[in-house]
Amino acid sequence: MEQEEAKSGVECSNCASELPLGEGQRAVTCAYCGTAQPHPRPYAAGQEVLVPGALTPYTLGVVQSCDGPDAIEVVIDQSRSRYAVESLVPVVHPPAEVETGTRVFARSMHGWEPTWVVSCDRISAVVKHGNKSFQDSFFDRTVAISDVRLPARAADRVTRDQPLQRFWGKLTRVMKIVIVVAIALAFLAIAAMFIVPLVLD
Repeated sequence: MEQEEAKSGVECSNCASELPLGEGQRAVTCAYCGTAQPHPRPYAAGQEVLVPGALTPYTLGVVQSCDGPDAIEVVIDQSRSRYAVESLVPVVHPPAEVETGTRVFARSMHGWEPTWVVSCDRISAVVKHGNKSFQDSFFDRTVAISDVRLPARAADRVTRDQPLQRFWGKLTRVMKIVIVVAIALAFLAIAAMFIVPLVLD
């Protein structure tokens, strides 16, 4: 959901002109008279948002209602809380494929963590470890595409060095295939060691 300014029928408090309302803003400015005023509805009901947690990086919630930049009601696990617009990170479901190097949020056992995509297909995505100390390719992890969210604002989808990330993504996939094949061959070799003598006897 990009930040598109759409006319919503809300009037300027100074000149009564219709205000163009974008999402995630604390204040809006009238295009006619230049008056700045609090945004009446920074987020629409149903918008998914991430809320920073005390014990987890982020928790996923859904906007239930919005009566201004300091009165955004969010439902998290059937519990309702009120937040200010600056406390929330709006997110959207990713498309079928996400470009390598795109900044995303991925669900882990600790909550929703900021990371970026190494590779992606229609079913799953390979992402970097949430902890910067473990962001070597060895610690890359695979998550279901349903456990990935994109920042709603395109400007927040900061991309990294894409050619390098694309190379490491392909290399990681090849290494995983090689490891699986090697393990399968090892099992076959071990099985053959026990089966062949029995057949010969």
